[in-house]
Amino acid sequence: MNVKKIVKCSLILCLFLGVGTVFCGSGTVNAQEKIVYTMEKGSSRLITKLLGSHPFTKNETAKYRNLTWKSSKPKVVQVKANRKLVAKKKGKLYLRGYNKKKKKVVSIRLIVGKKVKKIQVPQTQITLPFGGYASLQAVAQPSTASYAKLYYEVKNPKIATVSAKGQVTSLTAGSTQVTIYSKDGNAKKTVRIKVKEGTTRTTSKGTVQWTKSSDASTLIWYGIPYGQSTAGTNRWKAPQPVIPWSDTLNAAVPKSGAACYGDGENYNGTEDCLYVNVYRPNTTEQNLPVMVYLHGGGNAAGTANIDFSKFVTTAKTVVVSVEYRLGAFGYLSHPALQTGTAEENSGNFT
Repeated sequence: MNVKKIVKCSLILCLFLGVGTVFCGSGTVNAQEKIVYTMEKGSSRLITKLLGSHPFTKNETAKYRNLTWKSSKPKVVQVKANRKLVAKKKGKLYLRGYNKKKKKVVSIRLIVGKKVKKIQVPQTQITLPFGGYASLQAVAQPSTASYAKLYYEVKNPKIATVSAKGQVTSLTAGSTQVTIYSKDGNAKKTVRIKVKEGTTRTTSKGTVQWTKSSDASTLIWYGIPYGQSTAGTNRWKAPQPVIPWSDTLNAAVPKSGAACYGDGENYNGTEDCLYVNVYRPNTTEQNLPVMVYLHGGGNAAGTANIDFSKFVTTAKTVVVSVEYRLGAFGYLSHPALQTGTAEENSGNFT
């Protein structure tokens, strides 16, 4: 059995289904690391007013009020005795604040140039399906602004997340909003996000329809492929990569188990058996542990179609149960078949 490939595919699948760690947290960057204040040439401002105007430092002005400030480039920005800043010409510099012991307490970046006036987005309201995603396509205006970088913050990260590049991914039904700030602190824009209740999820290979357990406590995806069908030309070969599908894959009903012989002449099940079933609690909890289950049966019998719904809700975990080839379909070591790779020559095709 190619356990390494199965586990890798299973974990990738879990990430696409939102049950791994890829969707944890708000997805935003640490804005405090790259705050830049902007003034225009010829303008003047009290330093406390400058700090207070920025959304990331507006609550921190009190602790900087009694500092002595110095400019790293006095020809660009002068600091007057009353802590008033005067922008003389365009340029970049640092303002450094010192306490009474002349110890530097803080250093902030300042640009004398063009401010961001507004943030443009094509839509101020976005509706997404469960598991969908969309780009906010936010742009700072004017495009010639001296520091036009943006920062994204989501109000409720349990409903949706937003990446540092402004891509929103929905996690569960509900409403939230994303606030977009210019990192120079001069503009912001709010986009409302609504996530519809749905039964489909988009993966890297295509759209998948899911279902719930009878008591609605568990979300279930049946028969998600990690390899192509092993029938025909793929029989007695290593698993072949999944081909993306265009229609919605019905993962709401269990698939047949792997083909295995019964009386020695006939077999039941299907050779299209390289798939996993995924179970997770019907909650918004993230960072759940993932258990990969490989059924027993002496490599000749058994099935992945075991109901894990009660287990996952009790243990608060995600279960990925794996179907794989059985008997001669998965473990036939015969000289006539030993014409492929070392892996295939082993007779371990699962």
